[in-house]
Amino acid sequence: MKIHRSSRPQGFTLLEISMTFVIGVLIASVGLGLMNQTAHFYRAMQEQEFLNSDAPLISNIMSRFLDDADAYRLHTSLADALSDTNPTLDGANTLALASKNPDGSTRFSIVHMDKSNGSLDYYYLEENGNSVNPAWSISRRVTDVNFKIELGILRMELTGPNNEQITYSGSMKL
Repeated sequence: MKIHRSSRPQGFTLLEISMTFVIGVLIASVGLGLMNQTAHFYRAMQEQEFLNSDAPLISNIMSRFLDDADAYRLHTSLADALSDTNPTLDGANTLALASKNPDGSTRFSIVHMDKSNGSLDYYYLEENGNSVNPAWSISRRVTDVNFKIELGILRMELTGPNNEQITYSGSMKL
């Protein structure tokens, strides 16, 4: 039995190995670039999450409150709003609302920014005028709220967790 030997040497040439290495490095660099771009896009989306998700919901809720309100007052504290003292036109973190019920009686509610726990809360006042606990939280991502009245229009300036600011304007129904 004869063993047939090829005249061609076994294995890969230096050129083939070099090309494979270069292609592998190119694929890896493209993959790292895509990962870096994805991470940057994710961070940007996280920074804008308040403006994209929470702010429109707050706008919708506040629009409903103002549409239902027959009167409102601004106060610098929850205690002032509960006692209906010291109203202001600017620099308020508390909005007191009065609305008429179908039977002609008036119901009162308060929107207050509690900076101690970072919560924008809604209070429904009982007939005796007391409400120490919020009925529910509108948002826990707001870091500051400034209610003010300019030319008869209520403005609400919200500051988000990344210091993004947005201003909403509204008025009572006519």
